[in-house]
This record gives sequence, structure tokens and C-alpha cells, in this order.
Amino acid sequence: MVECFVPRRRPTAAFGKSRGFTLVELLVVIAIIGILIALLLPAVQAAREAARRMHCANNLKQMSLAVHNYLDANRVFPPAALWGYAQGKWGVSLHMAITPFLEEQARLDFFDLSLSTDESGNIDQSTRMPAVYACPSDGAPFMDIFTTATPLACSHYAGIMGSKTISSVPSGGSEGPYATDGLFYPNSRNRTKDATDGLSKSLALGERLNNLRAWSKGSAYDVNPTTELGVVSAKNVVYPINADPRKVCYARIEGQTVLNCPGGRTCLFNDLFFGSYHPGGAQFAMGDGSVHFIAETIDMPTFQALATIAGGEVTPWTP
Repeated sequence: MVECFVPRRRPTAAFGKSRGFTLVELLVVIAIIGILIALLLPAVQAAREAARRMHCANNLKQMSLAVHNYLDANRVFPPAALWGYAQGKWGVSLHMAITPFLEEQARLDFFDLSLSTDESGNIDQSTRMPAVYACPSDGAPFMDIFTTATPLACSHYAGIMGSKTISSVPSGGSEGPYATDGLFYPNSRNRTKDATDGLSKSLALGERLNNLRAWSKGSAYDVNPTTELGVVSAKNVVYPINADPRKVCYARIEGQTVLNCPGGRTCLFNDLFFGSYHPGGAQFAMGDGSVHFIAETIDMPTFQALATIAGGEVTPWTP
């Protein structure tokens, strides 16, 4: 009789008895994943902010090129703003003036220059702003709530009127004087030869984030052009970059609500400071079209010297 050899099977775990993770092992894995996420998240956020900052710099570059194309076509730099056609009416802005050179000619064609920028005939264009005028680091672009009509879209960029250290036009009320020693100011007609400090050493455009107004608004006066002239599309350089809005206060903004300044108003409208959502400073375009990030720690004499185009100052700032 032949006997067959049958190998014995190794014992296996019973059905439903296979070994899984213990509670301790599971907690360890969860803790490791949490640590990895905590380490990775700041790097992801930093990478996103770097991309947004590059996008913002590109916006300023596009605006600078449009300014120089305007200069080529008209032989003068565009004005920071035009006065409104009547008391209390807003004239058009620097932003509106350069739209044809940003491939946005249709916006100007449909804009009625005989009306205020916030009147019914211009509301449609004032609510729809070209994307190049918005900083991508602001997740929810501010809307101009200082208007009785539909809230209008606001730009994060403004022209530099100067520093008021050399020349300015007196203006009363809460608006205050506006500088005329910079590249752009109301009804200005500066030429390249007027920038004796050199265009590469003269600020042209910068970022703003506080108390913004509609991108289409230039300037408006209460009584006459030299009495309480408020300028939206350009500002004086009087305060540091990213100044404390509680100390340098024109109006306190929370969300879409306007509140009174703690302790009263301490800032004039034409002096509203430059600043950005980028950590540590803000981006500025120079008169030659170059774009640079300027740290908020820059000393004020240097910052104000850069704001003028013919001050004759020797500034230590380098790009």
C-alpha cells in the first residue's frame, strides 16, 4: 500500500481574527501626520504668497508700461487726476487715463467724461475694474462704500504726488494740501526732462490698502479747485509704509463699515499712507518702469526723497 505524503498547512488566523493597528499605533500615525501638515502648511502659504507678490509686481509693471506708452503718445506723463466738471463731482483718475494702453480702450469709450465717475451714466464702468488694478493678496477686494450709489470697485495702486517738502497746493478741510513735487498730481503735465533726480530714483506708483476709493475717481473739490481738493488716485508720501491705521487714522474701516477714529482723526485724506498685504513692506514702480519691493523700515527722509522728481537729494537707497 502506497502512502502519500501530504504537507501540513501552517496554522492561519481564524476568519475575522486578522491583526490590525492597535490604538497606540493609530494615535502615533495620526500625530505624525499632524506634525507633517503643521510643517508643510507654512511652506505652502509662503509659496502662495510669493506667487501673489510676483503677480502684484507684474500688475505694477503693466501699469508702468501703460504710463510710458501714454508718455510716448502724448509727450507728457498722465495726470494723477482731473478735477471734476463741477463742485462735488469726481473727475477721472490716472487709472482711467491709461486704460487704452492696457488694451482696455472700450472702457474709456463708454465712459462719459461730462459726468462724475459715480453718476448713473458711469456706474457700470466704475463697478467693473480691470483685474490689473487689484492686488491678489487681498482675498476680498474693498468696495468704495463712500458713495450713495452702488458700491464701486477700488484699486490697490495709487500714483505718487510727492512729499510736500518742496512744493504743494494748499487745500483745506479734511483733505489737506496735495504735493506737486512728484511725478503725478492733479492736472499735472510732467515730462521726462522734469525728473532731474532721474526716473530710476523717483517713485511713480505704489500699493495701498487703507481707506481705498473707486478706481475711476480722480479728484473732486468742495468749493473751488484749491479749496478742499480730495485726490483718490494718487497720494502724498507723509507717513511710513504700513503705518498703524489706529495712529494714522482718517476713518476706521471694519469690513464694509466706517467707524470714527479712536481719539479723533489724525490723518488728512491726501496723506493716506502706502502699504500692502505683503509682509514687511510694499511694492513700488519707479519712473523708469522698474518695480521694487521697499521695506517698511526705510527711513522717512529717504522715502520722501524718492517721492520727489526734482529735489536734488542724494539718496542712499538702492534697488
